[in-house]
Amino acid sequence: MPGAAGKQLLPLKTDKKINYNNTPVSGNHQEKVLLRLKEILKGRIVLLGVGNILRCDDGLGPILVKRLEGEVSPKCIDAGTTPENQIGSIIRENPDTVLIIDAAHITGQPGDFDLLARDEILETGLFSTHSLSPKLFMQQLETGCDADVYLLAVQPENISFGQKLSDPVSITLDFLKNRLKSIL
Repeated sequence: MPGAAGKQLLPLKTDKKINYNNTPVSGNHQEKVLLRLKEILKGRIVLLGVGNILRCDDGLGPILVKRLEGEVSPKCIDAGTTPENQIGSIIRENPDTVLIIDAAHITGQPGDFDLLARDEILETGLFSTHSLSPKLFMQQLETGCDADVYLLAVQPENISFGQKLSDPVSITLDFLKNRLKSIL
């Protein structure tokens, strides 16, 4: 389904997989991602959920930050499909770290996830559900608030119109929610 979704992001080569029993199959890469999350989520943190809740799996980011809000200490912001409208709010938080959570094509199986810094993202720029590319948005945040900015990208299965997450993305959402709660 490449080209049908909003983001065309290609991460570093990985061996990640999720099974349908709510646990990682190949814990090697996913455990590395979780360890990296523990390392980077320091200081003042902003969690930014990006996506369209009316397009099935594309709503992962906003849904996850809403579920984390009030359960973790970082500021949780639902940016919807226009994250650039939140730049001022994020800068006012004076964060050390910004974690953007979004569904993105990362050439994996549905529900796979990866943690990417701006320089790890290769964009085709052909299809986007957002008016500003993720890479450019991350650069603007890094410049505007001198924060480390990362993208927690989850491979969608379905981004057609609808409000139900696919099973693999729903499982990943619950998995990430629980892990982020324990990290934060």
